[in-house]
Amino acid sequence: MKSEIEAFRIICMFGIVWFHSGVGVCRVVAHGGLMFFIIISVYFAVTSRRRHSLAERAGRLLVPCLAWSVFYGLIFYVRRGHVFPENYTLPSMVLATPSIHLWFLPFIFLVLVGIDRLRNIFEKPAVPALAGAAAIVSLLSAPLWQDMHLADPFTQYLYSVPAVFIGIFFGCYGRGDPLAGRLISATIVLSLLVLICRFHSEVGTLYMVGIVPCIFLFYSNVILAGNKTLFLLSSSVFGIYLLHPFWQMFFRFIGVTSCFLPIATFVLSMASVLLVKELFPGGIAAVWRPVRNRWHLPLVRPASAQRP
Repeated sequence: MKSEIEAFRIICMFGIVWFHSGVGVCRVVAHGGLMFFIIISVYFAVTSRRRHSLAERAGRLLVPCLAWSVFYGLIFYVRRGHVFPENYTLPSMVLATPSIHLWFLPFIFLVLVGIDRLRNIFEKPAVPALAGAAAIVSLLSAPLWQDMHLADPFTQYLYSVPAVFIGIFFGCYGRGDPLAGRLISATIVLSLLVLICRFHSEVGTLYMVGIVPCIFLFYSNVILAGNKTLFLLSSSVFGIYLLHPFWQMFFRFIGVTSCFLPIATFVLSMASVLLVKELFPGGIAAVWRPVRNRWHLPLVRPASAQRP
């Protein structure tokens, strides 16, 4: 287990909560946490030796997405009189869900299923260079696409494309020429510096935040040793992602504002998830298992096993 990666999962999840709270200070930096999650999700999918079935991927990502879509849809219907934003088309309803933060789950499902189906391609030595080149081109072209206004969640998809290429590049890093890998890595960082310093692009900032922690994918347990408390807190990250908009709505309702909003939301979300894990050690899997066995539905792993 990579201790530093687990620590950054917690930090970056706090960043996502901060970003969704709408606090202006460091908002772009906080958004970089999402890029980190996309990169490591792709990295672990590429490097995994385990074969995942479509049903497994659906059970881990689409079933929670559907369940929480119903949860938030009911809340929005009671509060606003409609489940989806009024300007949503059918694709937005399906892929963005009633609560926009859930867009990540269908997106990463499609990405991971694609990786599963193309796994043999990633063994080819040319893939790291191609993925790295695609990452560099997509990043340097950010000034052309970052201001495009697309329907939800396609803007989010557009911003996430370079992260997918970076994750593939990191995942295949050891399969190509080492010198070429180091040159591509340096060029990716240089591209981000160009975006930040020359174009003042927020894409450069959020990707720099997302990439820097990824060094611990290759050099793990350097700063932090294995720690049970760290892994316990890290196991709550997926649950925090699903739950935090609910607590944000609650705290906004009682008048909590400014930086206290994301802090209170994060703390209470984590506490809620850890409490549920303590009361129901099997998590949703324990509840889902009898239904799954009866109707032959996909497996759902507990939140601690998920990697957003």
